[in-house]
Amino acid sequence: MRSIAYGLVAGGIIGVLLATPPTFLDWQANPGGIFRGPAGTDWAIVTETFLSWLWPTALVATPFTVAFFAWKYRSQD
Repeated sequence: MRSIAYGLVAGGIIGVLLATPPTFLDWQANPGGIFRGPAGTDWAIVTETFLSWLWPTALVATPFTVAFFAWKYRSQD
């Protein structure tokens, strides 16, 4: 059970770590002026971009992290 909990948390952390750089780079490049305009940053677009990177990366990373922690704690559970 500990393997699943640790794996879910680690998968989420990996997702956040992998989603932040491309979101920042998109915000910085501001393609088509959709991220920033005269009124400032459009946080809805930034959030949408972040989530569009977060969910796929977290969903891919989570099974691997759960498997890793299951392997690591196989004799302790």
